[in-house]
Amino acid sequence: MKVKDIIIRVLALKSTLYILLVSWIGVLVFSTIMLPPSDDGFAYFEPAMAFLHGKVHWGIFMGDDFNPFFIGFPTFSIAQFVFLFFASLVKIPINLYTYKLFNMILIFSLIILTVHLLYLYLNRIKNTDYIVKSNIFIVLLSITPFAQQCWQIRPEIFGDVMIVISLIFVCYWKISSRIVYCYFSALFMGFSAASHASFMIIAGILTIAIIADEFVKGNRVRSVLFGFVATIPVILIAIWFLIYYPES
Repeated sequence: MKVKDIIIRVLALKSTLYILLVSWIGVLVFSTIMLPPSDDGFAYFEPAMAFLHGKVHWGIFMGDDFNPFFIGFPTFSIAQFVFLFFASLVKIPINLYTYKLFNMILIFSLIILTVHLLYLYLNRIKNTDYIVKSNIFIVLLSITPFAQQCWQIRPEIFGDVMIVISLIFVCYWKISSRIVYCYFSALFMGFSAASHASFMIIAGILTIAIIADEFVKGNRVRSVLFGFVATIPVILIAIWFLIYYPES
């Protein structure tokens, strides 16, 4: 048997998928314990802590002075605040080892959700195998810059998760034709656009593509509603900056 055939057989095994997923759990636990805090994590984690204590703390300290500095969108910090709130209800302390817990959950969720997206698109819609492609995805993910940069407390992983969830709802929409999946897809696409300025471009292109596809199919009202729902989180971000004008 050729080496190529052996590799394909191994990649086609569900057990390989499970081993790769478990290995990522091990890496996440090890990284949580061993990696030091990231340099720019404070820019997003400190506002989340402030929200937890009922304050708006959007800026940086320069010595003993606090300077309001609206350097980014608040979506990721608000999501982190929600996680910290529920974590506080179950008495999970916030310390050097747990403050990255939300980000670690996001990383693993991104992998799991992407595998589920591949399953929906390849297996449920296209009736083809998804195991090989899922295993290749996880292996390639481990050797890309993602594996070196994902540990920082930044909104990029959150934005990726929102896009993948949106695409999952698109698949469910195609499979069941239930209109509610359409609007959930638009909402999560909007959350992605509202997570970071760079995701406005990515989510914007995907939103325009979905709107154009629906418009061409004759679903003009649905395409307009999809665009409207997708812009709601972005409109809320604009209101946020207007509220804190001129500091913002």
